[in-house]
Amino acid sequence: MDGEVVRSLYRMLYRGAKRLDAAPASKALLRLPCTDRYDFSKSMWVDIPHLDSELDKDGQRKETADQLASRHLSSILGGGLLYRPQTSACKVLRQAFRHPVSQPEKLGVRIDTGFVAMRVMSTVLSVADSVLQKPPVEVLEVADSSTKNPIWCKTTGADLEVGSVLVAHPLVGGIFGRKLILLYDYEAERGASGLVINGPVTAEIALDNLLSTKPSKKDAETRPLDVYNGGPVMSRTERQGSTRKTPVRLNVLHTHGDLRGAQPVCPGLFVNFKREDAYDKYMQGELKAEDLMIIQGYAGWGPNQLEGELKQHTWFASKVEGVPLLIQDRLRRERENEEEKEQSGAGFVELSAMNDAEEMPWQKVLKGLGGEYAEMWRIPRLRESEG
Repeated sequence: MDGEVVRSLYRMLYRGAKRLDAAPASKALLRLPCTDRYDFSKSMWVDIPHLDSELDKDGQRKETADQLASRHLSSILGGGLLYRPQTSACKVLRQAFRHPVSQPEKLGVRIDTGFVAMRVMSTVLSVADSVLQKPPVEVLEVADSSTKNPIWCKTTGADLEVGSVLVAHPLVGGIFGRKLILLYDYEAERGASGLVINGPVTAEIALDNLLSTKPSKKDAETRPLDVYNGGPVMSRTERQGSTRKTPVRLNVLHTHGDLRGAQPVCPGLFVNFKREDAYDKYMQGELKAEDLMIIQGYAGWGPNQLEGELKQHTWFASKVEGVPLLIQDRLRRERENEEEKEQSGAGFVELSAMNDAEEMPWQKVLKGLGGEYAEMWRIPRLRESEG
């Protein structure tokens, strides 16, 4: 009788697994609770204390149905806490049921495990049916409309390095939800620093204050420019071991590699410059305000912290072709929002338009990754309380 129950469970689970494999965005809704955390005082990952498994009368540790189900779910997630393509749910299920079980106690655990898995799978499929978004036409575009050059072509699994783009998993919420982070400094033993390239506008700065300390004589030089949020770190410790902090200077992404002090980040994109050089080039008409993405704050990781987050699948590390065009697209959308404000006379734009300006680059990157990644953007943005 129990053997027939196992076979029936397997058939039902297999039908659900086929549905998950056919809809990668559904699989991306699966997640496991965090089992370790980064300890900044020790600069290392440490386990989160948890209750041990039960011990039988002989002192041997027993796995419960919940633990077995979590282990199989971890296999579907590729060993992380969140899903990263490409893992077949059907394959994991076949491996879980590969070996026959004759002992009544182990058979009972397998049945219980099957019911736990069925509950998880049914919940995920039900949520997927109700929340997954349908593709708008714009997200299907994979080329810049003005140049027809492909700009969203990417690869994943590349080694971390300066110029890598971190793509937030769809289930990541809070300040990093739907974010793309461009690494501009990286060394495993020392840590990493990156700039959010699709963050919200948080401040303004006059162009002459950015490029020069000289008083301005032109109205154009005093016009306010948007300053984008590049991450949550807004101050920097002056030296190791010091508690004194200084404000982080503004970082500027641009395409003018001939400027003194311009540091290359990725092909065609540089960060920062000598202000006097940039000012002279602006006055000569060779540099435009529209060429600059001004960013305040950054995202920072301690030694090996980012590597741990990648193992959890918090981020997809990618090499993105055409990052400068991706940034130009972000700036263009913000300018369109500003024009809409002026035309409406109301001083605001709809929240959906602001979210689109920030989220569209993230959606396009996932679309450009291809395969199962191209479906994962369909998961809606988490509410802040869910992050």
